[in-house]
Amino acid sequence: AGQPRYTRMAVNQLKYMVSNRKNYYGVFAATFISEESKQICSENGIGFIDLAGNCLFKFDNVYISIGGRPNLYPNTRPLRSIFSTKSTRALRVFLCNPKKEWFVKDIAKEANISLGQAFNIKQRLLEFEFIEETGSGKNSKIRLKNAELLLGKWSNNYSYRKNKIRNFYSMDDVEVLERKLIDYFKESQISYAFTLTSGASRVAPFLRYKRIFTYVSNNIDRMAKDLNFKEVSTGPNISFLEPYDEGVFYYL
Repeated sequence: AGQPRYTRMAVNQLKYMVSNRKNYYGVFAATFISEESKQICSENGIGFIDLAGNCLFKFDNVYISIGGRPNLYPNTRPLRSIFSTKSTRALRVFLCNPKKEWFVKDIAKEANISLGQAFNIKQRLLEFEFIEETGSGKNSKIRLKNAELLLGKWSNNYSYRKNKIRNFYSMDDVEVLERKLIDYFKESQISYAFTLTSGASRVAPFLRYKRIFTYVSNNIDRMAKDLNFKEVSTGPNISFLEPYDEGVFYYL
């Protein structure tokens, strides 16, 4: 399906094949060619075409470009496996340590996943060029290559509704509530992480919002009772998310 790593390998072969041949022009063909693979072809002077009809032919006085046609045979399984529950633990490790190089066994340990899972995730991430290998043989390590692309793909394959959400109401305003929650979490030694608008405001403090979203590890009923929160079906100003996986608390 034109995954970037395989595209790059094919493009390099095509470049070599046509380099010493006059009047030859290399064209890469696949079931569907992603935007990343199109860029690889264009940067290397190679044309492309897929079964959807997207194409680029650019040589001599010829220029033909067709784009925007959807994939007729979508296969999302490779991406789904990258963004499955256990796999996202490894993604967080890479994203939180963007310059670090890892052995696969160290990724497995850090992400609290099996060695087999870590190896499979490595292969998938390499296919999409989200990570890259350094060294060779027994000294081979892996590191993050394209954080922006990885985050973009992850956001397209994620919904916060994967978490169990419980909604509450309090008479306090947002600032008071957040301070109260932070103090309670610390005193009770409860793992937590503000998210959505509440999390974004930590990065962009000019953001205004009237509803708090936070991951919490447990004890929601006890917490609601202690803080005098009322569970509601409409009009909440506090939403607790029971995380779909404990990996959301990594690096916090």
